[in-house]
Amino acid sequence: MNDAYFSAFNQFIVDEVYVAGDHGQMVTQLIQEEKYAFDLLFKVSGSHGVVFRIEDFKAKAGYLVGTKRGHGMDNDCTIIDQAIFQIEVKDTKGMGNTHTARQFTGGMKWLRHILDMVVSDQDDLRQVAQMPVYNLVIRRTGRASLDRSRKYPVRLRGRNFLVMVSKNDQRIDLTKVKAHLLSSEWSPSGQFRF
Repeated sequence: MNDAYFSAFNQFIVDEVYVAGDHGQMVTQLIQEEKYAFDLLFKVSGSHGVVFRIEDFKAKAGYLVGTKRGHGMDNDCTIIDQAIFQIEVKDTKGMGNTHTARQFTGGMKWLRHILDMVVSDQDDLRQVAQMPVYNLVIRRTGRASLDRSRKYPVRLRGRNFLVMVSKNDQRIDLTKVKAHLLSSEWSPSGQFRF
């Protein structure tokens, strides 16, 4: 995220719905659901980075009728740094009956809505429109061997990237995962489009 875009984000979005950091800083976002809670962290690799939960935007906006999360599906967390990382956490034995494709599609619709309010300058709009998008599924598993390894290997599963973590992990650092995905060997899941 460049300086101008980050400044616009800060100007238009209340700071209680996102966490931000500058280059080299560690940023931490609490992921809290009914069945689990952990800290998701990453080191900012661009000039600026932000992380947020779309459900926090929905709750703060207050214009949706229904539950705190409002209607529609979305992903659990979004990071904007040198790329856009949509993150969905799964606490299941198998991935067959999950709705990750719908959640990532819904998350992207909400992200467009949010960024459309922020990005008014044409140069910033072009920069955001060129950002690669990586759909990242974090699967929490009970395998004890993962407790000792904090490398979190990345696997391509369809158009999504799968990262296995232990259910015991209270802190999940995505710094190496982000760097690995941004390396030239990986193609993004897509590109951001307004």
